[in-house]
Amino acid sequence: MTVRKKFSRALYEAYDGPAKEALVSLLESRGHTIVNTEENYYVDVVSQKGGYTYFNEAEVKVAWDGDWPVTWKDIRIPERKQRLLDKHGSENGVLNFYVFRKDMKQAWRIKDTLLTKESLGGAKGRYIRKNELFFHIPYTSAELVKTDWQKQEKPMWVLVVILMHEGNIKVNSFNGVFMERASCVQLGNRMEEELMKTRPTPESIAKSYCFQIPESV
Repeated sequence: MTVRKKFSRALYEAYDGPAKEALVSLLESRGHTIVNTEENYYVDVVSQKGGYTYFNEAEVKVAWDGDWPVTWKDIRIPERKQRLLDKHGSENGVLNFYVFRKDMKQAWRIKDTLLTKESLGGAKGRYIRKNELFFHIPYTSAELVKTDWQKQEKPMWVLVVILMHEGNIKVNSFNGVFMERASCVQLGNRMEEELMKTRPTPESIAKSYCFQIPESV
């Protein structure tokens, strides 16, 4: 018989909403399109990116406050999440588990492939029931992500236009930055058209490129 933690309505109401909001904001900051956030028995958020569908599950580790303690060797995922592996493991998509810090500013991203039968085991804790099982994931195998997006600068883009003529390449850069890639691409297309109208020979080619400025700059 499988032993599972008794459902806590108080914890659910305190952390479910904020965790889902944090997850949505994190995914959107990484270029995901949110498809579904409806409450159901399965994942919290369904998103799409690069032609793939992502099934994303969030939970909060209330005891995690500040830096992750190095004495916590494992991240524990309740065995009851097996239902998500059964549901989405065979589907054409990606299943990720996110374990958020209490303040929602950091989270561990854990791939579904790390939740194996071999990783199942018991645990001790104030709120853990006897014989309750968890997937034990070494934190070194997970990805630590920052979710404090409000303090992160938005990406900026620069425009470079190249004119190729008789083996020579002339490079021009637009004097300024763009806060949105779409604006950069739009101006680049216009500059391409103008250069193509005045190109020296029919074989000359004009190309524009938008490059994201690295965060370290």
